[in-house]
Amino acid sequence: MASILTIRVPPTTTSATASSSSTLDSAIDASTLEPTRKPRTFKRQQIVRPTPKNPQATLLGLPTELRLKIYQYGFHSTLIHIHHYEAQLGADGTEVSPPRFTWTPCQGSNPKCLLLCENSRWSGLCKNKDRCAAESSSPPEPKGFFALMWTCKFIHQEARESIYRNSVISINPKDLLPWLDYVSWNQLHNLRRINLACRDQDLSILKKLREHAPNLEGVAFQGPASLMRSWYGGRIDRENPWRNWRNLSCAEALYELPSNMTVVIEWLAWRKRRSDGPKEEQYRYRIIREGKTGNDPPSEDNGWEDERLEIDILSSYPTEWKKDSPWKKTWRSKEYVGWTY
Repeated sequence: MASILTIRVPPTTTSATASSSSTLDSAIDASTLEPTRKPRTFKRQQIVRPTPKNPQATLLGLPTELRLKIYQYGFHSTLIHIHHYEAQLGADGTEVSPPRFTWTPCQGSNPKCLLLCENSRWSGLCKNKDRCAAESSSPPEPKGFFALMWTCKFIHQEARESIYRNSVISINPKDLLPWLDYVSWNQLHNLRRINLACRDQDLSILKKLREHAPNLEGVAFQGPASLMRSWYGGRIDRENPWRNWRNLSCAEALYELPSNMTVVIEWLAWRKRRSDGPKEEQYRYRIIREGKTGNDPPSEDNGWEDERLEIDILSSYPTEWKKDSPWKKTWRSKEYVGWTY
């Protein structure tokens, strides 16, 4: 039979318990006196996540095919500005940081032509807050459909391919060659539309672009041009002034693009105010050549017949007229010396 071990604990007296309690209270009171500060209290905010009636009706609950359709619809009317940062070198000439590319969403693409930025950095026909800045030192907060990509890594990775397939990529031609080496082969093959944002210049680099991006469907040139060259060029057509786009330096490369490709040309010209003349004005010329379909008959002028072109000419006083306006600072840079009239 197993034995049972019993341990007897002597009962404590009430006075002993009281004395120990008073000693502990005095110790606690002493600790709270140094320093004499009221303890901080925090109110914990309770966040209640609403439960959907049908959890399968969330974005991630949809089939992949439907999500890709949503990305395609959302990115179709968006334009992305690409920014290039060259490699930074240290004092000893070693590379501190490699070259990189970043992008920012456009403030708003042109509703009449999605290949164009509505308010480019050369335009004085809009307010400064609505103009797309050239630098991305303070990129705008993601809004609209772009904010969806920042919800989680899965959506960001899944929607990334749709950016190149459905959006318009805006880049300066001088950054085009390093950008072609920077992005992946799959992204270049998904590229459909591109905007070359620069001053009027030779765009023979388009041949290199078409080799790397064989599925291009639309190309746009958008930037400033010399008023003397675009309006008073050697082959001036005074009866039909919109035909003077052939005097631009970029015209030859754009003219050779196939007729099934949409081509848009928008150039800006600035006429300064003179003491004995009219007020300053800014001109905007826009020519749109829609790509031909398989049912369209062949043409001798590669699709550049006047009846196929959509012409838009605007002459207006600048909205921001002060001397230190950002768009005027852009025009006064060394790159545009002698371009104003």
